[in-house]
Amino acid sequence: MKNGAQALSWQLLKAVLSIYFAITLLVTLAQMGIEYVHTRKTIETELSSVERTFSPALTTALWELNHEQLEALHQGIIDLPIISSMRVVDARGRPLIDDVVQSALGGQITHTFKLAHQFSGEEIFLADVSFAATGDVVFERLRVGFQMIAFSALIKSTVLTMLFLWAFRRRLGVPLQKLTDAVSAIDLDSLGDKHHLDLQQVQANELTELETAFNRMLQRLDEERIAHYSELEAINRRLEKQVVDRTYDLQLANQQLEQLVRTDPLTGIANRRHFVERIQIEIQRARRENIPLSLLMMDLDHFKRINDTWGHAAGDEVLRNFAGAVGELLRATDMLARLGGEEFALLLPNTSQDGAIEVATRILGVVHQQSIDCDGEQIQYNVSIGTALLAEHETRYECLLQRADEALYRAKENGRDQVVSEQAI
Repeated sequence: MKNGAQALSWQLLKAVLSIYFAITLLVTLAQMGIEYVHTRKTIETELSSVERTFSPALTTALWELNHEQLEALHQGIIDLPIISSMRVVDARGRPLIDDVVQSALGGQITHTFKLAHQFSGEEIFLADVSFAATGDVVFERLRVGFQMIAFSALIKSTVLTMLFLWAFRRRLGVPLQKLTDAVSAIDLDSLGDKHHLDLQQVQANELTELETAFNRMLQRLDEERIAHYSELEAINRRLEKQVVDRTYDLQLANQQLEQLVRTDPLTGIANRRHFVERIQIEIQRARRENIPLSLLMMDLDHFKRINDTWGHAAGDEVLRNFAGAVGELLRATDMLARLGGEEFALLLPNTSQDGAIEVATRILGVVHQQSIDCDGEQIQYNVSIGTALLAEHETRYECLLQRADEALYRAKENGRDQVVSEQAI
């Protein structure tokens, strides 16, 4: 009977432990799988958010063929913690940006979208863009969660294995039932003295030793649980601070990118894109408030000769000098823009034709006073100016720009260094 009881005890012990370890393994793997799927979905949502944040700037850079801006955007996107690689393929299938990042863990997450630009009512396809996060990003986020799941499974397995071993070695009866009841009543989320094991043994034996060891383990488990909760709270606080910091950095980067898109990098004044946006607004305001709007088109005379004689660095300095000198004459409502090369435009809201001619004449006078030192030699330059006034029923800036440009052309033909006015029809 004794041998039979021992054999039955070992059989029950093996069966119970086999079932328990199988269930623990399955539950642990299921928890890890759920956490993994949730993390991938979170990363996919974050990649979509990056698309919404950077799509306008990427579209602008591709439409204007601004490779410097595109590279700046590329660098800013790659610097984001979630982005591991980026690929941009234009409409002809040529890769403009093609980062390849190998992941040690695999499982790359890719988010692909198309960029298109609305032009004259037509949507023009520009490029396919792909953002990718490698498996390293996913598993880095999962590392702490997986450790906690594995640690919890290990603790529970260790505790229950010890309990089963002591109980089946002693007897299959009331102590085993008490032990089962005590273990069933344990709540790992609220450990304390009230959960300590009491098998109500009168004499010291293996069960009392198990009781003492078990209660000591519960105490350590409670201490470790509290320590881990504190560590998790500290990690969460750090992550929240990182999110706030990264959000601020992203907003600042977006502001800087917007400034780059609207500013001429050489002179620091508005570029053609910003000028077109502003003149459309001013035309609408002029029509709404019934006030005049004038435009000056300006072109530096013989600018190629300056570049050929003193070099492009000197030519750039002339452009900067001109922009700075004209800028000092302007009101807060006026807008000076560089349209390209040595061509500039000056928008004068609430300014009549006579007022525009007066401003143009003052610009000629200021330019005559400019002198730029280049290796001991003085560079002086002139400017030709054409003016135009917004016609009574004009609503598009192209007509105003064309008439001012024609006036500028006449100033060039008449000998340069002068102002010619083209009265609106």
